[in-house]
Amino acid sequence: MVIFMDMITIVDENGNKKQMEVCLTFKLANRLDSYVIYSELDKSHYYIGKYMEDMMNIDTNLTNEEYQLCESIFERVVGENVRD
Repeated sequence: MVIFMDMITIVDENGNKKQMEVCLTFKLANRLDSYVIYSELDKSHYYIGKYMEDMMNIDTNLTNEEYQLCESIFERVVGENVRD
C-alpha cells in the first residue's frame, strides 16, 4: 500500500525551513480564512493555523473564539493520529 501525504514547508522566524505533514484543512462557517492542522513528520507535535486561499502564509495567532471553534476538530484529528 502506498500512502501519499500533503506536505508544506514552514519557515520559522530565523529563516529555517522544515517539512510538515498536512493532516486536515477546513473552513468554519461565517469565516473568510481557511484552517489547517499540520504535524511534524513523526507526529510528535501538532499545530493549527489559518490562511487566506490566495496567500502563502499560515497565521498561528488564532483568537480565543477561533480556538474554541476549532478545538473539537483539532482533538479528533490528533486523537485519531495518535492511535495510528
